[in-house]
Amino acid sequence: MEQPHLLSKLRTALNYLYDSQQSHQNRHEAHQFLLTYKQSNVRRLVVSRLQSRKDRTDDGENNEISFNQAEDFTGSIFLSCLGLFYSSCSQNNSNSHERIFTAQALNHRCRSIKLTEILDIEAEDGVECGTARLVLALEEVKHARNTQPNNSADLNEKTKSILTAWLERYVPMLVNRCGGGSACSGAELLAVVLERHSSVLLDSPYLVDESRGEEQIKGTLMMFSLAVAMYVAAFRDFEEQQQQQNQQDEARSPWANAVLAELGSALSVTMLRLRYRPTTDKQATPSPDPSCPPLIDALVHAINVVKDSAAAYLTNQQAGNEMPSLLQDAHHYAIHRSIAACLTSLPETVLLPPGQDYVHRIPSVDRGSLRAASMELRCNETGMEKAMTVLIQSTGNVYDDSSAARLLGMCEAWARYVAVPIHVIDESVGKVAVQFMHISKGTPATIEQQKVQSLAFQYLVSTFEAALPTLSVSDILTAALGVGATGLQNGKKKQGNKSKKRNEKRLDRAKAVEDESSQSQAEEELLARKNAACAAAAAAFGISTSHTGDDWGLRLASSCPTTTSHAICSTVAAAATSVLPHLLWLERNDGPSQQWRIELFSVIIAAIQRMCKSQDRDTRALAYEALMILHSALNSVTAVSCRVEQIAIDSICECALSLSASCAYPLNYFDNLYENNDEDLEIERNDVRDVCRSVCSLDSGNYGSDESKSPSIMILNRIVSACHSAVTGTDPAVLPSEAVVHALSSLAKPLNKLGNKCLEHSDEEGCTILFKALDSFGFVFQILNSLIERLPHSKTLPLSRLVLIGFASLAPLLSSVAHMALRSTTETERHLIEIFEKTLCAGIQQALLATAQIPELVAESTLELTRYDIKGAMRGPGGEDHVGCIALIRMSNESDVLRSSVFKVCGESILQDLTNLHHALKRIEVERGVGVDYGKGVTHTKGLGYLLLSD
Repeated sequence: MEQPHLLSKLRTALNYLYDSQQSHQNRHEAHQFLLTYKQSNVRRLVVSRLQSRKDRTDDGENNEISFNQAEDFTGSIFLSCLGLFYSSCSQNNSNSHERIFTAQALNHRCRSIKLTEILDIEAEDGVECGTARLVLALEEVKHARNTQPNNSADLNEKTKSILTAWLERYVPMLVNRCGGGSACSGAELLAVVLERHSSVLLDSPYLVDESRGEEQIKGTLMMFSLAVAMYVAAFRDFEEQQQQQNQQDEARSPWANAVLAELGSALSVTMLRLRYRPTTDKQATPSPDPSCPPLIDALVHAINVVKDSAAAYLTNQQAGNEMPSLLQDAHHYAIHRSIAACLTSLPETVLLPPGQDYVHRIPSVDRGSLRAASMELRCNETGMEKAMTVLIQSTGNVYDDSSAARLLGMCEAWARYVAVPIHVIDESVGKVAVQFMHISKGTPATIEQQKVQSLAFQYLVSTFEAALPTLSVSDILTAALGVGATGLQNGKKKQGNKSKKRNEKRLDRAKAVEDESSQSQAEEELLARKNAACAAAAAAFGISTSHTGDDWGLRLASSCPTTTSHAICSTVAAAATSVLPHLLWLERNDGPSQQWRIELFSVIIAAIQRMCKSQDRDTRALAYEALMILHSALNSVTAVSCRVEQIAIDSICECALSLSASCAYPLNYFDNLYENNDEDLEIERNDVRDVCRSVCSLDSGNYGSDESKSPSIMILNRIVSACHSAVTGTDPAVLPSEAVVHALSSLAKPLNKLGNKCLEHSDEEGCTILFKALDSFGFVFQILNSLIERLPHSKTLPLSRLVLIGFASLAPLLSSVAHMALRSTTETERHLIEIFEKTLCAGIQQALLATAQIPELVAESTLELTRYDIKGAMRGPGGEDHVGCIALIRMSNESDVLRSSVFKVCGESILQDLTNLHHALKRIEVERGVGVDYGKGVTHTKGLGYLLLSD
């Protein structure tokens, strides 16, 4: 049997590249050959040479097409890939790398170049006798049409004869050179397919059109070839599974998923090119080819063509007898896997993800065609609902582990690109996914069940992420109209003003082409995405939208410590991020409150609360984004008006306090101050500070009204009150909880803003919040001042460092209260001023004592090697000065009024205290010696010198 011209070279190169026994030099040469092989495009080379000939003809130069070393261009890339793929799926060939490479190469060419260039089978006859001959013949007809417009009948007949001759020459070559050798030979099956459906090629009405005709016949041949390739790959996968069951000790390469995904993508983009042909107007949306059905129907038709042909082929192999049951199982398995792979690959191949934050592989297809396909696949009749119906029908409405995995995998692929219809949610989540979530209750799961469970979680996460609050109508329009979006470069978002303007112009042009309904359709899709996320969450948590649900699915799985996993927690976090804000919006704007919404909101937020109390750091981290996004949605109104808002406020407060308690320093963490800090713990503490600060944020200026405070003010009041109670309830002979002070100190920014607001407009409740905050700091200062000389540094350093950083950060608040004392005040404001003076005095005293008693560094700094230095570093963030010095400088420099308040509460003796401290530290600095900046004292005394000069 003949074989493709390039097949032996391709097989040899792959063997050299993947065989570890081969020399490095051979592997390098093989790699270079394969790169050249994948990028080769003889048809484009010929067209380029023809254009050059036309350009030279005007100058009277030689108009012949010449090719140096023409043998280098001989051989079909498509045919050699297909031949190697078919032969590698034989029973005696276990080289999975050949299957993967050839599938990737076929997909790459289908996505990157034109249909007429992909199927380059004429290159088997050489560049001059094959490719160039075809190009010149068609070019001659095209030229004649331009010069002889009245001779169309003869030219049509001539075109038909050229293409018919091509079919007669190269279709047998396609079959004969593809090889075989398995229970289901790809070449033999392809021959049966082409024999049974030859009329599709020979009777095509496009044969009289030299441009469309070549695309049509080559696209059809590619469709049959790729569909057969998918079938034989899935068939071979079934055979290997049976062999593995009989030989338990042999491991099997998991090649099938990757190969079928690549072939499914290649077949999808081929159907796209056949159904939507670019128009001369690049801005116009092309109409579908009437001879080509919708994309999903076309894909399923291609597989069904192979299905019928394969059934006849396998029956014929049995000499007319009935196929054995195992062979029937292999046949049904191959068909179902092929359909599932096509339907899973279709959205990723054709659609663009809205609001994408990564570089998406867009096929090299006309954007108008992508736009038309996008609109088609966004309709339920020709989109996801149709795909699910087809896939379910292919399994006979039976869900075993394998069919459930393929259904959920397909749904997950679609959920990333389109709004999932509620009917699909009910079927895929309510009837399939939750059945496998029951395994989370503790029932031992098989490997296949664990796979299905993982796919169920991935599907839910994709559904939730497709409805994120950050997604906008513009994002959906950009994707739906095939405009594209920006991506990440080197892990960072790169989009300058010029890039944004270009994207906006492209979007405006695309919108101008479509009717005015595109904007409203995008708005409807955005709402549909959010409703789908709520429906998926309700189904996953076992909550009916019409009545209270049962206790199954994620509700139990996320509440039992023995079943909680990262997959469950990440799914809950994704649900909270997208579903909670939308439920909040529905309760505010969508008529009377509904019980299922409140119950779903309560269940999800309860799961988030439990995650915040988890002993696992990674689990707690999953809740951060959900809490901040929920607060942002909650704080969009000036007053609390519905039940879910109060539930949200209560839960956010509890979560913030739980996170602060969870990241407290371990009991004996500071016993050895010479050790480096635990970087993971310090990172978590910084993240928790950000969360606490964000959920109390007043950056929006939303303080509420006199009658009702804003959600941020209510959360701030709750957290400050909780910290105040915990601090003031501490025994004066015991240091307060560092975790409580950590939570309180993280609120400096909102407290500063509240202080400025109370200075401008009298606010009784605001002053009460500030009173509790300052009273808490004052209480901590008093205890530290009394114990700092009696306790070791390992006890006082962490709390003193933390409270002084908070004290320095509150300088704007202290300045606002100092200014408040200069005007007429209410009784509440006078109480605030009294505690301000008390706290200011105690804080200054603590800053002086800490600077004198606790060294800036107990040992040599490791900042050059570590991110967070040693544990015994009394420094501010970033390795700055001693925190005592920082606090003193901030009190002096924040405002003249605050500086005057320092003299008022501390007296003139403060200058002598600062002078004595400066001299003592200077003496210690000299005692340490040159080049030694640790052990005792501070690194340098310039800061205190500056403070004395400013005072």
